[in-house]
Amino acid sequence: MKKQFVLALALSVAMVGAPMLASALPNPAGQEMKKPALTTVRGTVHADGDKRSFVDDKDGKSWSVDNPEFLKDHTGHHVELACQVNADNQQIHVVKVTMLHDQ
Repeated sequence: MKKQFVLALALSVAMVGAPMLASALPNPAGQEMKKPALTTVRGTVHADGDKRSFVDDKDGKSWSVDNPEFLKDHTGHHVELACQVNADNQQIHVVKVTMLHDQ
């Protein structure tokens, strides 16, 4: 009887302890990637068919836009964008558009 009690206790500890230990281990496949910080830039929106690009006022650099539908109504306009910049592939992801009134 004592053996059965000890075996049942050990089994219950193993059943409760194993998931707790597994959740403490890092899971690279389930980890979310950090999103780039928002950057504010000013410039002009250009169109080439359905594609949109943005030319920065500051350095004249042209960026492709990975969500062009966001800028479809702003072609040719001078705007300020809140966006996430991916410098590796020279793309931006636009989060907010503000029309600028040139002075």
